[in-house]
Amino acid sequence: MKESGNGHSVKSSSSSEYQITQLNGIGSDISILGKSHINFSSNNLSAPITAKRIRMMATVFEHRREATLTTDAANLIIDVNPSFTRLTGYTPREAIGRNPKILSSGAHAPEFYKAMWQCILHEGYWQGEILDRRKDGTTYPKWLTITAVRDENNDIVNYIGSFTDISQLSRT
Repeated sequence: MKESGNGHSVKSSSSSEYQITQLNGIGSDISILGKSHINFSSNNLSAPITAKRIRMMATVFEHRREATLTTDAANLIIDVNPSFTRLTGYTPREAIGRNPKILSSGAHAPEFYKAMWQCILHEGYWQGEILDRRKDGTTYPKWLTITAVRDENNDIVNYIGSFTDISQLSRT
């Protein structure tokens, strides 16, 4: 336990995969694989954050078959999983810091996106089929879910997009 300089005690543990910092036992800031920062407040969680649980969450993100990206509130990509790279051709280095519009095929009218974002903002998510473009320029249909992540003040702090290529289903 260390003193933070402002009268708060700070507990920290880390490994090569993650770092957990806890301030006065009221919340945690977690850095997974040195990339992602996730703030957890003990008010929001039904189970304690443990190193084992953090490793499990990172493993799920890294190994899920659905391509997954996370953006900040300004809709700039902050993380992608390996399936994202496999499906789109964009590496994390190429995608992080960019808007997911890099995947746009141009096949949908602006009204489509306006309705999609209205649904995300009002319902908290949108799910449906969309035609997107890979890095190599090929287009493909995908089943996409975008979820808005809100904080304790109901402000959007992140968006999570998960998708899968459904071109095999579309051919049948």
